[in-house]
Amino acid sequence: MEWIQWFGEHFIGMFNAGGEVFMGLVTGIVPTLVVLLTF
Repeated sequence: MEWIQWFGEHFIGMFNAGGEVFMGLVTGIVPTLVVLLTF
């Protein structure tokens, strides 16, 4: 029964990590692209 809890925690953790990476891209690369496009 403990493996279900372990799997659930790591499954959600994977999505949390993906969200952090995505937000890093949005806050880092997208503003640079907007500036380059307007230049």
